[in-house]
Amino acid sequence: GGAVAINSIGQTPEISGLVSISAYSSWEDVFMENMLAMGAPALLARIQRPFVKLYTLYKFGIKTANIYPKKQIQNLMDRPALIMHSTGDSQVHFANFERIMEEAPEHVETWIRQGDHHMMSTDFLYPENDPEYAQRVLDFFAQNFGS
Repeated sequence: GGAVAINSIGQTPEISGLVSISAYSSWEDVFMENMLAMGAPALLARIQRPFVKLYTLYKFGIKTANIYPKKQIQNLMDRPALIMHSTGDSQVHFANFERIMEEAPEHVETWIRQGDHHMMSTDFLYPENDPEYAQRVLDFFAQNFGS
């Protein structure tokens, strides 16, 4: 979801703003980190990295070579963005957030939540039951798009 949102705004100037939750920085990054999390030796995980890139180019075409979040966030320009991630995310390692933010324009807003909250809300089915999450998102929309 978050990666698709970043890639979409990077490719589509008509999109007015961005809210991203727990995005991966590139498919190769998240693939390698998941291998490490499953106990694969670091060398084996690193060796896979270029092959994952080659496979995605084969599967989706050469035109997609630069369509990944840590690259597409550079196309945000002055559009508002809120990028959220949790420090202990067990599905998409926090390092993905850090890599995206290294490439993001300075005006991008962030929210970092402590713990393992891949969906950011403490109540996935009813996010309105998480006042901190709901307020962050609602405030972002109100500040950037009116109430």
